[in-house]
Amino acid sequence: INHLTLRGEEVWIAADAGLFCSLADGSVQKVALPPVSTDSIRSIASLSGQIWVGTSSEGLWLLDKSQWVSGASLGCFARAIYRIQTTPSGLLAVATGDAGLFLKRSAAASFEHWDRAKGLPSDIVNCLFEDREQNLWIGTDIGGVARLGTNSVANYGMQQGLPHACVFGISPGSVEDSLWLGTLRGAVHLHSAVFGGDGDV
Repeated sequence: INHLTLRGEEVWIAADAGLFCSLADGSVQKVALPPVSTDSIRSIASLSGQIWVGTSSEGLWLLDKSQWVSGASLGCFARAIYRIQTTPSGLLAVATGDAGLFLKRSAAASFEHWDRAKGLPSDIVNCLFEDREQNLWIGTDIGGVARLGTNSVANYGMQQGLPHACVFGISPGSVEDSLWLGTLRGAVHLHSAVFGGDGDV
């Protein structure tokens, strides 16, 4: 199993063997794939009843009324999808290995795109966390972590005290306005939810 998501009482599973749906009665159904290689299925998410599937090299796909729609037609042109997730405020976030971050709001027809040209420190995005003020914290592979506010990006890397530029995990801290970052050289505790705050390794 590569990833799974819930849709109501259903469990949707992305695996090397394909895409599966476990129903409330315990039965499991194999779901017809979009036009991609079976072993490319990497990530899956559900938002507003819709199923989104990300692949390692063949882009993002939406299952819409039993028909597959390419994410490229909705503005997500990335080929290498690392992870799809939903946030508490209702965003669909698509982390990619080749084109930065794509965000879709439930009422929006297409994706927003954030990459190096718009201020991210890297186009390789590993993880994402939304804090209580709806700032998005974006962990990258070679650029540290970025905080995306309403219309601005602030970056925090090794020059600001991170032990490594690869951030692969972000979790809330034990006190308000704090975060834990997982890096290739250990965990970092940020004591404030703003860049420039103090941090401990």
